[in-house]
Amino acid sequence: STMNVVDNAVEITEDGVYLISYFADGAVATGDYEVSLYLNGAPVTNEVLAFSGTTGLGSKTVLLSLSAGDSVALYNTSAETATLSGASLTLLKLA
Repeated sequence: STMNVVDNAVEITEDGVYLISYFADGAVATGDYEVSLYLNGAPVTNEVLAFSGTTGLGSKTVLLSLSAGDSVALYNTSAETATLSGASLTLLKLA
């Protein structure tokens, strides 16, 4: 299916079950580094890349039922600004 990018989020155009994979590689100056998957502007429960320390590299994959008009995004949810070396968000409609 076709998807759009609007305001730094992937906008879903068709209802369905989606395989969502996300990756982040980054750092913060102090504290713990954390990146979260968001759906419609709110964090998805238990979908956080959390690292004990200032740097981290990781990925996760989740299946979600989404509706047309939903938006999916990654956000830095650390207590401070993060520097990203890389990040990706991949969505594949399965059904």
